Amino acid sequence: MGKQEQRFHIGDVLSIVADRLVSRDGFHGLERALDYMADEHIFTHQIPRVMLEARAAIVAVYPSLAEVVVPDDIDESTVHDWLHEQARRYGEFLRLPRMSVDQHERIDPYSEAIEKKHASQIRTVRAS
Repeated sequence: MGKQEQRFHIGDVLSIVADRLVSRDGFHGLERALDYMADEHIFTHQIPRVMLEARAAIVAVYPSLAEVVVPDDIDESTVHDWLHEQARRYGEFLRLPRMSVDQHERIDPYSEAIEKKHASQIRTVRAS
């Protein structure tokens, strides 16, 4: 992946830090941010592990984000206003750090899947 620095919407960042999907782009916003920070494509089953790594890297740069708590009652009708308030406090777009080799463990996605499930239950699909 490229080395160009990118900025991400506060909803993408808080989806990682607060462990609640509040990205305005849904799962895709979260996935883009994690892929960028890890500098590799993160498979769905790797997301929980990489989120822990990414959370630590983000909080090291933006310590005040560790205090953000997503309201329990947030839903599609309230998330926009809540994100607007967070953008006002922390900035609408933040530069996310790339994780170093000390911050992110690169694990072959197929090997990691086998660690989680028996090999007989893993299926690969090739798109032609």
